[in-house]
Amino acid sequence: MVRTAKTKEQLLESVAHLEAELDKLQKISTKCELAVKELKESEEKFRLVTETIQDVFWMSTPYPKKMIYVSPAYETIWGRSRESLHKEPYSFLEAIHPRDRPRVFNWMKGGYQEEMEYRIVRPDASIRWIRDRGFPITDKDGKVVKFAGVASDITLLRSKHELFSRAERLAALERAVAFVAHEVRNPLQVIEMGIEMLAKEVKGQRNTIEILGELHYGVNALAEVINYLVDYALPLHLQISSLTVSEVVDEALDKVSYKLKNTKVRKELDVDSVRVMGDKEKLAQGLSNIITNSIEAMPRGGLLAIRSRNFPYQNPKRVILRIADRGCGISPENLPRVIEPFFSTKPGGVGLGLSISRKIVRAHKGSMIIRSKKNRGTTVRISLPAEQSLLAPTSALSFPE
Repeated sequence: MVRTAKTKEQLLESVAHLEAELDKLQKISTKCELAVKELKESEEKFRLVTETIQDVFWMSTPYPKKMIYVSPAYETIWGRSRESLHKEPYSFLEAIHPRDRPRVFNWMKGGYQEEMEYRIVRPDASIRWIRDRGFPITDKDGKVVKFAGVASDITLLRSKHELFSRAERLAALERAVAFVAHEVRNPLQVIEMGIEMLAKEVKGQRNTIEILGELHYGVNALAEVINYLVDYALPLHLQISSLTVSEVVDEALDKVSYKLKNTKVRKELDVDSVRVMGDKEKLAQGLSNIITNSIEAMPRGGLLAIRSRNFPYQNPKRVILRIADRGCGISPENLPRVIEPFFSTKPGGVGLGLSISRKIVRAHKGSMIIRSKKNRGTTVRISLPAEQSLLAPTSALSFPE
């Protein structure tokens, strides 16, 4: 009987012990469920953050590199799939601009020690600037087990920064040109006055008069260079009025009339209907620069054709002006560069005429295109907005290229 009582007592103790253990297990289970729930919530928050931000969040192992995670923004910025990156962790290097690739590779080997900016080339050949930041993740012993980082598309930011820097450089150039123009023009005027006075004093002295003529030519050449620099560097201030294309062309031809001795000019202008809103003086200046180039391209003389045509059914309506010569033309390798500032193939050329012409045309919301063939001539096509209220349909004109 005693033995049986002890057994019951033991059973009761065992049951109580089991109930206590069961209670512990239930508590542990509840904690686990809460932990799993919190983990899922954290994962969901992580997913929401990484999959909605515009930056690329990435995580990888050290060498040999293996991608643990990369956010969807990778596909948007790089234009490549995340699957391809998981399969080939180093494939993102193929997208990096060849000139930047060595820097990026050394940056990776160095453990992403600092912020890195580099360019990538997307499958559509467009280029984007990337700012990449990485940092190591270590275990309790301080050993690096992972790398994590964020890559941002800073193309727009760099563009704005470059525009700001360019604006600063242009402002500095404007100040410098204005200073030089002021400081040089005044002495030039004094020299020119002195030449004119000396010319009156030395009448009949042929050699002296020739020297004075050369001095006068040099002064004019220097003044022309200063004018080019001022026109190129300083902002344009337009005096807008309603103009016919004929008025602009005649003004431009008048400016260069002394250069037209061996050049035959043929005009085909729609005088009555073609009108533009613009600055007559500035447009004539831009056109005279182009005409001067055409004249110089035909040193033995030749035909210079100036034609205009309007397009009343386009939106916005345009006026097209073409200046064509039959001169020496421009070589294919030089054609893309002829509008670059200070580029010239002529001995002693300043290389600003066409740059100024384009600047004037753009200030009038127009465009300028140059087509040329070596030894066959050059055609400059200028497109300007037409004055809407005064525009009428024009008769057809032929425009051979």
